[in-house]
Amino acid sequence: MSEVTGPAAAGAVPALEWTTEGCTVEAALDVVGDRATFMVVREVGCGVRRFADMQRRTGLPRDVLARRLARMVDDGLLRRVPYREPGRRAREEYRFTDKGFDLYPVVVALWRWGSRWTGDAGAVQPPIEFAHRGCGELVHAEVRCAAGHEVREPRDVLPRPGPGAVRAVSEPPDGPVDGPVEERRRARR
Repeated sequence: MSEVTGPAAAGAVPALEWTTEGCTVEAALDVVGDRATFMVVREVGCGVRRFADMQRRTGLPRDVLARRLARMVDDGLLRRVPYREPGRRAREEYRFTDKGFDLYPVVVALWRWGSRWTGDAGAVQPPIEFAHRGCGELVHAEVRCAAGHEVREPRDVLPRPGPGAVRAVSEPPDGPVDGPVEERRRARR
């Protein structure tokens, strides 16, 4: 493991000195952290917007899909758009909101990771690919810093306290202190 040097070293702080209270990764996973949600995001991103079509493609039970779609609408990831086929009753289909479109790079990153690391050493070819509409080449997600530099190696990323960071309190000898973070975690269980 290489030692951090240069300007970034000044920001190096041991992780255990800071709490994870208010963590945006944790908050995001509260919204999208289950298989069914990402299956719906994949389908809507592929142009599958109607309930029956989604159910057929995902294999999700009807009640699970209905609850997931309702929650995604409530969370602002999807919006309902009415449609009516001739001679049929009015129905709704689901489309991304801007918030939902912002998840698309995450799906692309999961697709690339899954294509590389799941299955039998590449023996299984992915049934879906994501290509650039303009040129037809496969797309991929990239990590860049605010200055525009591409970050190619995970070890080139330095986690550090952000503007909402809270310094951790030392744990008392008789065990951890219950605080707001633990209360939120218990409430989600």
